[in-house]
Amino acid sequence: MSIGKVRELLRREEVEKRYSVSRSWIYSQMRAGRFPEPIRISLRAVRWRVVDLDKWAKERPVAHGEIGHR
Repeated sequence: MSIGKVRELLRREEVEKRYSVSRSWIYSQMRAGRFPEPIRISLRAVRWRVVDLDKWAKERPVAHGEIGHR
């Protein structure tokens, strides 16, 4: 894994777009312990580490009916 990817951080809007999830879904899943917690970068800003998000996405179960499911 490259050093750049380890340090890459995403804003919430970028997380929503990249992983096709909504703001409310992100926070409800965080409360349930099923979505990576962000890191605080300032008093009013948080970011998600791409490595944490990619790991979460890789470990998600595939639902029946999704494209590519066999």
